[in-house]
Amino acid sequence: FHDPELEPVIEIHSKHGMFEWMLEESIERNMKVGFVGGSDDHYGQPGACYPSEDVNHFAARNGLTALYAGDLTRESIWADIKARRCYATSGERIYLRFTVNDRWMGEEIDAAGAPRISVEAVGTAPIERIELYRGMTRVHTKKIAQDQEGNRLRVL
Repeated sequence: FHDPELEPVIEIHSKHGMFEWMLEESIERNMKVGFVGGSDDHYGQPGACYPSEDVNHFAARNGLTALYAGDLTRESIWADIKARRCYATSGERIYLRFTVNDRWMGEEIDAAGAPRISVEAVGTAPIERIELYRGMTRVHTKKIAQDQEGNRLRVL
């Protein structure tokens, strides 16, 4: 059972581990969901558990959720989560701007013809590659130069 109004996103990374199988299963079931990462520390102290180099007994670091927020209000943030304008990281502070035919991540489009894909990524280390998937099938890989000195990439 899946109700997109009640479950617009799925947590695929927390301090309890990486759950890529949930991502794969949601794609196989054609569920339209976004993906989030969290700390899930159960201490009840928001902000007290943050990404770090340390791993716990689950051999995982805390995850993070990145969000394209219209405004920094509760209402706007929740609306943007429900619109799936978010992504998960395994704790690294990664910036990713991804559009298809000038439409934001999370939006649905009718792509007549070849889609125009734009990716801008800023990582904490040099970016090795960008991979594009259609469902669970990798359809394109853009390898980045091995001697790249920066941590920024823009592909249009």
